[in-house]
Amino acid sequence: VDAEWSFDNGNAKVTINSLGSNTDAHGVKLMQSGLTLVKGKTYTITANITVNTARAIEFSSMDSSYDNWYVVDENNKVVFNEAGTKKVTFQVSTKEKDTDTSAFIAFHLGKLGNEYQVPDSSVVTIDDVSMMIVEESGSQGPSIPGGPSIGDSGSSAPSTPSGDKPAEEQKPEENKPVEEGKENIVVTEIEIGDENTTAEVTKKTDENGKVTVQADLVTKTEANENGEVTAKVSSDALKKIAEEAGTDNCVISQKLVDSEGNTICKVKVNVADIQPGKKLTVVKYDKKAKSYVLLDVDPVKVDKNGDLEITTDETGTLKLMNSADTKKFVEKILNSVKVEKKSDTIKKGKSTKLTLSKSLNKNNVKTITYKSSKNSVAKVSSNGKITAKKAGTATIKAVVTLKNGKKKTVSMKIKVK
Repeated sequence: VDAEWSFDNGNAKVTINSLGSNTDAHGVKLMQSGLTLVKGKTYTITANITVNTARAIEFSSMDSSYDNWYVVDENNKVVFNEAGTKKVTFQVSTKEKDTDTSAFIAFHLGKLGNEYQVPDSSVVTIDDVSMMIVEESGSQGPSIPGGPSIGDSGSSAPSTPSGDKPAEEQKPEENKPVEEGKENIVVTEIEIGDENTTAEVTKKTDENGKVTVQADLVTKTEANENGEVTAKVSSDALKKIAEEAGTDNCVISQKLVDSEGNTICKVKVNVADIQPGKKLTVVKYDKKAKSYVLLDVDPVKVDKNGDLEITTDETGTLKLMNSADTKKFVEKILNSVKVEKKSDTIKKGKSTKLTLSKSLNKNNVKTITYKSSKNSVAKVSSNGKITAKKAGTATIKAVVTLKNGKKKTVSMKIKVK
């Protein structure tokens, strides 16, 4: 077996170069260990799986000794007839087995026998894995302790060499009344009139009755000669999403993938913000800072028909913000533009520096320019280095221009002895 794994935009990606002569379904598997399964409980596991070719994948759950295979419903295989993405659901149960604090779940990517199509080489990406307790009422309970984190930094690498019946992908349950103190999640697939896009609407009602709605779109696309891809949502698609969501306060998350199912980028926008003629600011999620940052690009304008289209060469996660949210966002950035020291005293011939506050994320900044009120007393360089020339006082100003063109000036008083 020749296989390797990596993280691609926060997703667990397994590249199988060759299964060789290995005929075991466990020949390659992506695992999450260290899970807690409580005696007598049933759990629902959901995940988004993307493949670059037609193939089948098997799911299982067991203890760390491999002695106890926890009951998995008959739908423990998912079959892809072509490259694409599916949201899959599996169930496991401990039945009468004792509580296990070191159980694991696994996605088997090896060969599954002659009745299933598994190519010698393929690419499989797994993300958004969750594991929830199924309450007796049929609704979903809270996540279990030690829940799976495949697609995050805590995931396990695929294992190399260490028969069930085929099943259709599970359909989401119909919406049910939510009992007090319970959580309910309903996922519905919808058609939006784009053959290259799959769409589903997820409604989540928490234990307090608060409802949140998100529409997840996956679009197959190819980059143009400039390395750009285009995300688009038509007004007709918006109507269908809002109709299924029951509200226009619904976030659309559109994932753009290439022909092999690899994620290029994600674009998020609220349905209520997509109004004819409105301009939306494009921001990008900064993983290091764990916050969104400005981009040096023009706002996206919704056309007169209510259709939205954005063309970008960015990777990662983008978000489109309305004018009110943009104003608050930019004000917060401008408030972080400060100097570390408001004044300093130095001797002739010596130097210091105008340093901006560490709270400012420089990824929001386009340019910084510096100017001295008296070059004869203190001269400042293009990077903020201040050199004392002769006795006196001078004010050094820094003009910070953000990527959206907004500016703020801060200053530092210098006294030269």
